[in-house]
Amino acid sequence: MAKRTSGAILFLILFFEFTLNSFSAQVVIIGKTLEEGTNRPIGLDFQLVTKSGKKVKCRSNSKDGSFQQILEPAETYYVSFNDYILSYGNSAITTPDAKTYVEINHDFVVKKVVTGLELFNVKMFAPNQSELFNGNTYILEELKAFMDLNIKAEIVITISSADSWFEPITKKEKIKDKKNKTKTIMTTITSEEQLDKLLDDRIASLKKYFENTKAYEKRISYSKDLVVNKPAKSKKVQKSKNKNKNQDSPSLVIPNIVNTKIVVGRIKNL
Repeated sequence: MAKRTSGAILFLILFFEFTLNSFSAQVVIIGKTLEEGTNRPIGLDFQLVTKSGKKVKCRSNSKDGSFQQILEPAETYYVSFNDYILSYGNSAITTPDAKTYVEINHDFVVKKVVTGLELFNVKMFAPNQSELFNGNTYILEELKAFMDLNIKAEIVITISSADSWFEPITKKEKIKDKKNKTKTIMTTITSEEQLDKLLDDRIASLKKYFENTKAYEKRISYSKDLVVNKPAKSKKVQKSKNKNKNQDSPSLVIPNIVNTKIVVGRIKNL
């Protein structure tokens, strides 16, 4: 009987310790939502979204703009607002790896969503590549969160080729002449043609990302910014075995610039 009693007591102690730790390991974000320019407190609906897509809905008080919300420790959240967007700063909030109760303070300064408003201007593709950067797909998740809260907003994504370059390609091609005889000619695929295809492939990658979410796909349109911008040549000097001679080895330098611009195309009436 004594053994059973002591076992039950030990179980209760462990249970209460586990429960206490579960409740104490919390991060609470406290702050205000303020209007750009006037610094006036405003009440807003907004949500915090993790990289995995988990959403936490919040609302700030209309009188003083204050809010508080429990978040998971050691997690990164991206904030999006209804009818508003952050005026400046990073939308990412990373909570500390807390073992106890922790409060973090964070105010949001926001501005109204209007037609033509730039949401992102980023590098979603590597030079000469059409596959999305895995490390930057969180931006598209932020865009989804924005569209969830701003259902009247239609989005335009402009893809640029300014970061890329292809040398013209000359190749042999067999054709039929007027007498139906086969002959071989030399054809050239210009840099412009290759860059235009690159833009088509980049847009196809973005469409594929949204293909399983028709609600987003219907509200997104795409445009191409075809820039034929041959990069400068950089000469690397390599020392030869002969100490008195240098050999120049030219290589093309691709500019490290953004290639994806996302804006609000229009605000439609519902």
